[in-house]
Amino acid sequence: MPAGPMTIRYTATIEGDSWHEVGHRLVPGREPQIFNEMTLRRLGDSDWPAAGAVARE
Repeated sequence: MPAGPMTIRYTATIEGDSWHEVGHRLVPGREPQIFNEMTLRRLGDSDWPAAGAVARE
């Protein structure tokens, strides 16, 4: 997605119950730079949003 003089690119990989996502900042003439990286794991089914907020652990 355009962001002024740079571009932001997100790449997601989904395998089994895990989602891995990396955010890169792309500036012309420079190497891509990682500014965000996360790995999320599915814990199980939920009746959210019908049941309200998810409780903190």
